[in-house]
This record gives sequence, C-alpha cells and structure tokens, in this order.
Amino acid sequence: MDNSNYRIVELIQRYFAEDLDAAEREELEKWLATHPEDREMFEKIREGKALEAREVAWDKMDRVKALRQFEKKVGYRKRSLIAHVMKYAAVIMIPLLGVLAWNLMREVKQVNLPVSLAIVPGASKAVLILEDGEEVALESMEGDRLDISQSGVRVQSMGSGIVYSDTVKKRSGKSFNRLNTPRGGEYNVILADGTRVYLNAASSLKYPVVFDEKERTVYLSGEAYFDVAKDVKRPFYVITDVTKLEVYGTSFNVNTRYGNGVQTVLVSGSIGVEGRMIKRVYRVEPSELIEFSSDGEFVKREKVDVDPYVAWRYGQFMFENESLEHIMNTLSLWYDVDVFYSNESVKKHRFTGHMKKYEDIDTILDAISKIMGVTFIIKDKTITVME
Repeated sequence: MDNSNYRIVELIQRYFAEDLDAAEREELEKWLATHPEDREMFEKIREGKALEAREVAWDKMDRVKALRQFEKKVGYRKRSLIAHVMKYAAVIMIPLLGVLAWNLMREVKQVNLPVSLAIVPGASKAVLILEDGEEVALESMEGDRLDISQSGVRVQSMGSGIVYSDTVKKRSGKSFNRLNTPRGGEYNVILADGTRVYLNAASSLKYPVVFDEKERTVYLSGEAYFDVAKDVKRPFYVITDVTKLEVYGTSFNVNTRYGNGVQTVLVSGSIGVEGRMIKRVYRVEPSELIEFSSDGEFVKREKVDVDPYVAWRYGQFMFENESLEHIMNTLSLWYDVDVFYSNESVKKHRFTGHMKKYEDIDTILDAISKIMGVTFIIKDKTITVME
C-alpha cells in the first residue's frame, strides 16, 4: 500500500477520534469527494449503521475497566471522558479499522485464509502440579470442581482460576505448587496471602502453598500480571532467570520473553528491580517500563503508555508500532500455531492496531494483510508469512 493510502487511513481513524484540525478535515473531504463508493461507506459508519459489531462488543465490556484502560488514549481534549471513550471505541472496537479501511485496501494482495477449525483462540486452562508431584488438569473445572487440602491450606476452583485459603496459624513456605499454562491457555490464581496472579499463555508460576512469616517469594517464567496484596511486614518478591522484583502491594506486568530479555511495566504503586548481573536496585514508578537483557544487564527505563502491555489481561491485543515478528510471536502463543517467514525482511514490518483476543484468527490475519500488504498461508496449524 502506498504512502497516500496510509495517510487516508490515518485521517479516517483520527476523524472518529475527533483529532483532526481544519486543514486535515479539508484534506479528507477532498479525498472522499473523488471516491464516491468510499464516501458512502464512510457516511454509513458515521451514522452508526455499520457498527453493530462494535455495539455488541462494547456492551460486553466492563465500562469502568474500559475507562481506565483507554483514558490516556482518548485524552486529546479536555472534554467529557465518557464522550471521548465512546467516540474512540467506535474506532478501536472494530478490529484494526477493518471497516474503516474497506475499499481503500482493494489494490493490496489478498490473504490466503482457508477455514481451519483446528486454529481457535486460547481459553482458560492450565496444569496444577501439587506438592507431591501430582498433576491436575484445570481446563474442565466447570463440571469437576477442585477442592483439595495441602499443608492445611484449602485449594478450590473459581471460574477461570483457583484460590488458596490460608487458615494456617504456623506458617512455613517449604511446600510449593506450580501452575503451568500451555500455548493457547491462560489462568489465574489467588495465592494464600490474597495476591492475585494472571498467567498468560505458555507461562509458569512456582509459589509456596503458604507463605512464611518473613517474606513472600514466587518464581515466574513467561508473562504474568500481578495484583499484590499489601503486607508491609512481608515483602513480595518475583524471581525470574534475569531479575528480582521487590513489592509491598501494587499492580504490574512482567514479561520474561519480550525480545531477548525481561520487561516489567508498573501500573500502580512502587517496585524495586534488580538485575542478575547488577547489584543495584532500580526504583520504578507508575507508568514506567524497565528492561533487562537475558544476561541480567540493565537496558532501559522509560515512561510508557501501560495499556498495550496489560491489554491481554483485559481480553485485548494492543500493538503500538510493533514488528510483525513480535505480533506473530504473540499470536502463535495464544492460538497455538507455528509461524514461518518467507524471508527475514518480512519480520521487520511494523504495525499498529487493536483487536479482541478471542477473535477468529482469520479475521485478525485478514486485517493485518490488508494494512501491511503481506500474505498468510495456513496449513493445519502452521502459518507461513510472505511478502
């Protein structure tokens, strides 16, 4: 797709976000005047006639969480936040502006997407490894409720997760459980201290059945979002192969597989992060990202918009100028597929777009294909990306 078409897509998106100045509105109006078919579709969208899918999706969302998640995205002007969110939602809730980019993308390559029933979105499933080594599959807890006791602690299933009830008077953190999610799986656990952990696909969390009296330590591989219960007497530690995080009560996301290192993004509160090779604790503030290399060396600390990093926790994918390789790595874990590339250069294409995690993969790939001009070939559970 040539640069002029990218420009029009940008103008259309910003029009619905009410972020166009007078000159840009005139530019968009001139383009629509010379494209009557596109103007007809544009008017339908503006009048709300093509947004039924948006309305259904929006009705299912928790509005309070949605406001928090997209507050920064819609803060273009000092107007009603509700009005901004609803207008911006008209854009973001349609996967990747697929409707807004309609006929504009007609000249790009068509994606080869045969229907594949084998490729489905991820779901709530995991394997719990108990202190005696027994493995319990958790993907079918609806019909077979989990209710067991370990070291005096009761473990019960709760919808898409499990909860540990700490009723032990004498604490000992020597007995551990491990929660593993497969590719195409996610799960959450409320630990014995009340801390809630959301595990993303292909991740593992090792933790004591009951924490001791001095500290609370867990071990993470993969990606997880933490809501740590406040306890000033017992600091909470998250240990990865590369970093050690110290927390007293806060919310943050840890990803041990971003590129070649570990990224931590703080949503609220305060944490200290120490790299394996550096005996220095870096204090991280809300809306900051800190990254360490796979060798445990400090890479960077910077202010970020936290939404793209935690969107998976709220059922969304938000890619902000990400490489196609990163995007496909994310999709491969969630849809449990293998990805191959026709050449190295195709991996470097960059893309911005928002979509629902539970969307059919053909819808997502079709949108990416139209925007980026790449082709996806699907065979069984393998996707080949071609320019």
